[in-house]
Amino acid sequence: MYIGVDYYPEHWPENMIEEDIQGIKDKQNNIHFKQTLPGYVKEITGIEIHEVEALSSTQKAAIKGVGPYEGEQASVSVWRDIITPVTAEVLYEYDDPFYNQAAVTKNQFGRGTVYYVGCGIEEQTFEKIALDIVKQQHIEHTESEEGIEVYSRKLGEKSYYFLMNHALEVKVFKDIVLQPYESRVVENIQP
Repeated sequence: MYIGVDYYPEHWPENMIEEDIQGIKDKQNNIHFKQTLPGYVKEITGIEIHEVEALSSTQKAAIKGVGPYEGEQASVSVWRDIITPVTAEVLYEYDDPFYNQAAVTKNQFGRGTVYYVGCGIEEQTFEKIALDIVKQQHIEHTESEEGIEVYSRKLGEKSYYFLMNHALEVKVFKDIVLQPYESRVVENIQP
C-alpha cells in the first residue's frame, strides 16, 4: 500500500491511497492550468473534481457511507472536493442537500486499486478505511494502542519487533513497558 502519489506513472504502485492534491501541481509547485482536477492522477483515480470548498475552522460537513460502509456517519473539516465519479466506486458521499456527491472513492486501475479521500476526513474513519485495505490486501500488521508504533522484521528464523512510544505517557505493549518516547527492539514477542 502506498499513501500519496508520485508524479511519474512508471513509479505508481499497485495499491494507493490519494489523500492530497499533489496531482494538480508540477515539481516546481506550479498549478497545471486548463486541466480538470485531480490533474495527472485523474485517470487512475477515476474521478473529476470541478469544485473545491474550503471549510472554516468552525465549519464541518457530514458524510455517510455507501456500499460496504452503508450506515457509517462521519464529519469532515478543512476542505472538501466535490467529486464526480467517472469509473470510481463511491465509498462515502456528502450528506448535504446541496452537495450530495462523492467524498471518498475507490477505483480499479491496471492491476491495482486507487482510493481517493477528497476531504479532511475524521481520523477514525480514515483509519477504518486504511485497516480494511490492509486486511483486503493481506498486509501483515500489528494492532497497538494509540501512540505505540510496532513493526516487525525477520532475520533468518528470528523475528524482531521495533516498538516506539510516541506518547508523553508510559505505554504497555504485550507486557513490555515503554517510557515516554522510548524505542526498543524486542526478539520474538508472543501473541
